[in-house]
Amino acid sequence: MATDLKSAIRKPRTFSGTPHRSSPNEPPEHIARKIWQIAKRALLGFLIFILLLIGGCWAYRVYRHYELAQATAVDTEQGIDETLFTTIDGIDQWIAIRGQNRQNPVRSSSMADRG
Repeated sequence: MATDLKSAIRKPRTFSGTPHRSSPNEPPEHIARKIWQIAKRALLGFLIFILLLIGGCWAYRVYRHYELAQATAVDTEQGIDETLFTTIDGIDQWIAIRGQNRQNPVRSSSMADRG
């Protein structure tokens, strides 16, 4: 019994199977490993949060584009939605004509200097 007690006293102190370090400033390996695991989980959580934020912003953008398209849609039976490329006063112009009612006239004015 005495030999067992002496052998137990002479054994170095261990934490999770690793010998205890003599330097008080250096953390044991299991603490450093645990800190690294916590840091990895925090980084992973942050990356997941950023991806969800980007995905949410993208989904909101798609939704707003859909809403805008619905709000500015023109009924082709009653309205007009035409685009054309033409020359006005010697200058090539791209013209878009949009309206909800074909019966309303299109007013066009040119600000070109003829002098």
